[in-house]
Amino acid sequence: MEVKTTTLERPRTVEMAAAVLILTPLLDVMMMQRSGVSILTWLSWIFVFGAGVTLMIRHKSSWIIGIVLCAAFVVDTSYHLVQELNAVDPIVSSARLLDCLIVVFIVVTVFSFFRYPYLDRRQNWFAPTGDRLLSRKSQVPSCKCHPRP
Repeated sequence: MEVKTTTLERPRTVEMAAAVLILTPLLDVMMMQRSGVSILTWLSWIFVFGAGVTLMIRHKSSWIIGIVLCAAFVVDTSYHLVQELNAVDPIVSSARLLDCLIVVFIVVTVFSFFRYPYLDRRQNWFAPTGDRLLSRKSQVPSCKCHPRP
């Protein structure tokens, strides 16, 4: 038997985007400490942190869950942006809009990595995909009624 040695490429861009999503709540807390104003709500923190964690797992289902969480983040943040448009400082509104645009950009980036060199549909959730083995057809003794080509 011969071992097939093709490995999946690591989607570094998705990993960096996931790290940014994981760090976003921490950055918002640090900004809230300095300015006294929080850009995101606690629900948005959960959405964006969960999206970052699921994008770190290289599996199509996990990435779809991450994209759904990103969509929920954009909807929640957009709702708060429109609801508090006149009541909130324009800098906070601009930061919320920028957060939404960055998350949309991350979703588009993740969609571009839904191909084989980065994801294999047989990929395990937390373990690497096992080596695939090539096997030859078993040697069946030929008989006179079924000659082999």
